[in-house]
Amino acid sequence: MPIFFWDDRYSIGYTKIDTHHKRLTELLNKVYDYFVWEFPLTKVEHALEELAEYAAYHFACEEQWIAQTPYQQSDLHKKEQGEFYIRLNEIEKTLSKMGMVSSLAPLLDLINCFMQHIAVTDHSYHRHLAAKSRDESI
Repeated sequence: MPIFFWDDRYSIGYTKIDTHHKRLTELLNKVYDYFVWEFPLTKVEHALEELAEYAAYHFACEEQWIAQTPYQQSDLHKKEQGEFYIRLNEIEKTLSKMGMVSSLAPLLDLINCFMQHIAVTDHSYHRHLAAKSRDESI
């Protein structure tokens, strides 16, 4: 049962970015389901690895897109990406150390971090791109 449902309010209006965000949502939901349904540790670890790899791909793409237009909030964007990794690494460390997750709180925190990033920071970036497009058409 998904914990986070994608809907249009999370869409920033750029197909590539929205497609990436939808995939990250699917992966976060997969990890959540594996935790809740107590899947074998190897499956949970694999799902976390898949999430980490796709997040790295997505963040690298975002950085390329941001580099194409000067963006004043790029440092904040990078900081939030780093916070996502810190949270993800904490979950992975706990799993590795204990062989299980004692609480859903770190995963819920990671999901919240992701949702906030889209809803606030990425929407701000979208407004920046839209303004830049208007400026270039003058």
